[in-house]
Amino acid sequence: MRRDDGQGIDIFCIARFRSKDDLEAWKLSPDRKTVLDPIETLSVLDVARQQAYGSNIWFEPVVNLPIPPKPPRLWKRWIVSLVAVYPALIVLIYLLKPITSKVAEPIGLLLVATILTGITTALIAPWLTKKLHKWLVSR
Repeated sequence: MRRDDGQGIDIFCIARFRSKDDLEAWKLSPDRKTVLDPIETLSVLDVARQQAYGSNIWFEPVVNLPIPPKPPRLWKRWIVSLVAVYPALIVLIYLLKPITSKVAEPIGLLLVATILTGITTALIAPWLTKKLHKWLVSR
């Protein structure tokens, strides 16, 4: 990619792994050096490496790259959030009704919110982000 100021070209190599353990195994692998050495010889300056896990890139864009990636448009993020939260919220309210009906309403809401936040952050949002990636990044 050519920089905005026209000075030089930045080359980005992105490697994706199924898990952090797979990444760590790759770092120790002899294949890594074989693959990366020819690419790194193209570098005039130091080679920078960055790691991002799970969906952190969704919440915190990579800012130390020369050209940070643009996050998806706000309205697209809003739709994905709504699709992630609303169905799960309805299911949780009905499933937890036998428990939440026996406690004070703020405690019941805290229970629902705690479970909803956990499953949305750990499961639903990353899955939706992966499934809708092409749509999210399209302008």
